Amino acid sequence: MLGLLLIVACDTPEPAPEALVPAPAIALIDQGGDPFGDAQLLGRPWVANVIFTRCPTICPASTGRMIGLEARTRDLGDAVAFLSFSVDPAYDTPEVLTAYAASLGVDTSRWHFLTGDEAVVRATVSDGLKIAVQAGGGDPAETLHGTHFVLGASGFLHGFYDTEDGERLADLERDLRALVAADRVAD
Repeated sequence: MLGLLLIVACDTPEPAPEALVPAPAIALIDQGGDPFGDAQLLGRPWVANVIFTRCPTICPASTGRMIGLEARTRDLGDAVAFLSFSVDPAYDTPEVLTAYAASLGVDTSRWHFLTGDEAVVRATVSDGLKIAVQAGGGDPAETLHGTHFVLGASGFLHGFYDTEDGERLADLERDLRALVAADRVAD
């Protein structure tokens, strides 16, 4: 008797990126003045960057790249979150961040602009997200910070992505989608 071999083509999902290091505990406030932390991220992968609204140099470009990523992943709905941590929290109050988000036309149900106590912000960003920050001594134009995006989920950081490298940004989108797919399979 002859056997029949049936081959079915299917899309194999990308494997989710490995957990690299524990994610920082987040306990800040968002652009609406509401507490924002780990509870709001439960069960959702997230992408983070650092900005400050008075930044004259790299922040507009980094924010533009985040806008592009957010737009390309709208099909994922609220399964993902985008986080922008202000490293100028004395100036970037919730009101300033609300106006900034509005000027960008972003969906603040998915994208949260975070601020809070300066020491807490700095520890979260520098120690937790591994993004270097050097204060500008009161002059925002002299504040320096890293520009990479960070991918987190389920209490861990899963990747660091150079925003100047289009291939790495494509890797970020792929990895974000893989984390969402893995979470949906687990449910």
